[in-house]
Amino acid sequence: MNDRDVFVVSPEDRDRLAAMQAIFLQALTGSGAVPEGFDASRIEALGESLASKRMRSMGRAWPALAASLGAEFAIRFAAFAVMNPLPGQGGPLADGRAFARSLTSRGGVSPGLSDDALLEIMAVDLRYRSAGREGGLLPRHGFAVRVAILRTTRRGVLAVRLPYFGEHWLSLPLTWRSL
Repeated sequence: MNDRDVFVVSPEDRDRLAAMQAIFLQALTGSGAVPEGFDASRIEALGESLASKRMRSMGRAWPALAASLGAEFAIRFAAFAVMNPLPGQGGPLADGRAFARSLTSRGGVSPGLSDDALLEIMAVDLRYRSAGREGGLLPRHGFAVRVAILRTTRRGVLAVRLPYFGEHWLSLPLTWRSL
């Protein structure tokens, strides 16, 4: 085949290839059977390797969140990854935001997260917005405000993102007095 030869794929062949790729991807993620003609043990090993790489990438993008969960991080992320495909945009940062969202219940924040993890989530939410249906994150270009109550250090944090003026963070001690 030289530079002038062109390989043309019919729409039917393209659809068949896409279907085979989808089946293979389901086998890699453990959500489908291994296709005929493939070594199941190799597919399983490759799937585990990809899942491990995904977890390490997310942990590097979200160090405080990973540290906050400690030994539970690997277990909880593995369970999350089985049920949630990689986001369409934003890479490990978006994957970590989706994971953090999965740790919340009824709109609140998981009580087991450290103050550093909460601030990490807050910083990402200040700088990025949801990419919508395809999932992931897109850079935020407009005004944004985020507030957090840090239980361990008993502080309230207000963060504001202003176009052309950057981010401004304010941390205030919260004190409770008995009456």
